[in-house]
Amino acid sequence: MSVHSTSDRSDATFPAATVKGLSGGKVPAHVPESLVYRLDELDEPNDRVDPFSIAASYIEDFPPIFYWPRPRPGLNDGTWVVTRYEDIREVYQRDEYYSTEGAANFQSLVGETFRMLPLAVDRPEHTKYRSLLNPW
Repeated sequence: MSVHSTSDRSDATFPAATVKGLSGGKVPAHVPESLVYRLDELDEPNDRVDPFSIAASYIEDFPPIFYWPRPRPGLNDGTWVVTRYEDIREVYQRDEYYSTEGAANFQSLVGETFRMLPLAVDRPEHTKYRSLLNPW
């Protein structure tokens, strides 16, 4: 298993065991090696005037969907990153295939346990909260 790194966007690859913070240095077996990318600069503080400028090259240089093996303590050891509008729309609208359950867990970083509604739940629970936010 090798991992593409944003610190060196050449054809160089890095063994999965060197991915900072991964439990046991493993990427899930079902994730194709060609879709694993490290986003090293996102682990650094961002004090840019345009904080989103850091992501601009991802749309051009990376596949439309890739796996980022960044560990989230207590949550998971990585996530799929979706960068194109059509794919993002597909993910948000086809909840029978994709889930956001537990994905928005920012409050856990400060020791809280409440859920981030409606982001952190799937249908049918999501529907009732969404209808309150979009009644028209």
